[in-house]
Amino acid sequence: MNTKMNTETNTENKKTENTLQEEIYDRPSYSVFFIILSLFSLIFLGIILNFSFKDKLLNKLLITLRDNKSCPIGADNASLSLLPPSLDFHNFTLGEECLGTNYYTFKTAKVSLGIPSLSPLGPKASIFLHDPKTQTKIQTYAVVGLNTILLKIDQTRLSFDLISKMLNDAVKFSGSLETKLFLEIFKQREISNGAFFMESSDFSLPSQNMTIQGMTLTLPTLFLKDFIFKATIKKNLLNIENFILGNDMAPIHLGFTGTIQINPQQLGTSTFNLEVEAKFSEKFLSEFGLIKILLGNKPLNEKGAYKFPITGTFSSPQF
Repeated sequence: MNTKMNTETNTENKKTENTLQEEIYDRPSYSVFFIILSLFSLIFLGIILNFSFKDKLLNKLLITLRDNKSCPIGADNASLSLLPPSLDFHNFTLGEECLGTNYYTFKTAKVSLGIPSLSPLGPKASIFLHDPKTQTKIQTYAVVGLNTILLKIDQTRLSFDLISKMLNDAVKFSGSLETKLFLEIFKQREISNGAFFMESSDFSLPSQNMTIQGMTLTLPTLFLKDFIFKATIKKNLLNIENFILGNDMAPIHLGFTGTIQINPQQLGTSTFNLEVEAKFSEKFLSEFGLIKILLGNKPLNEKGAYKFPITGTFSSPQF
């Protein structure tokens, strides 16, 4: 799939920056997609022979997906359509190994075959996942090569609940997220190249306990509204170009730059090295003295914000 993601370069407005550079290279492979796509031909053969054989192959597909150790996938049932060639799944569940932490169930999933790609050489598929409970809709386009898989997600709506599960609920989020991304993944889940853009206007942090440097902070529900994330990735190293949490009226307004070393097998243990610009409302600081203790004598800049580094992991950040 020769897909190119182009950046509109003449804007610096952080909220309208919503395009990505698209660069197609070569490389990755993901066994789940190989399993689904390779069994398509057998299923069509089964249709030609007899319908009972088709049903047996569909059952075999469900068993094979379930028993795949790197990313077990469950489904209540599967059905086949001819025009266009596609497989439909009901209650499509990604196992814990897929996300690196918790499992996640989509109400429906659909995998459709397209015209094969020449670069990289391999089958092309459209994958649609839907969870009406959280209003998550993921439209993915994939090319599966011998050594690589290319993924493109365009104008997709994600629930922050899914992101929380991917981080093993180390931090809980709420809201919905409009997402664009392009990824190139190697066999060992190494993300060779990629680009992200994510944006939300209803982002919030539900009430939760957070442990920071051995101290427990009990947070009420915080309605931050704005969430803007733009980054590129190479060899699992995420370079954050623009990451903003909270609008100007929110009790917390955070801006991040820096890098995150992604651990694909356990996302919650990914390590980061970030520079943070943080602005807190007077009410928030008066109610949470622990924040003042953590900030210590850090000076305010000309914007009335604190600036400091954060390292560690999502489950154990260090100031």
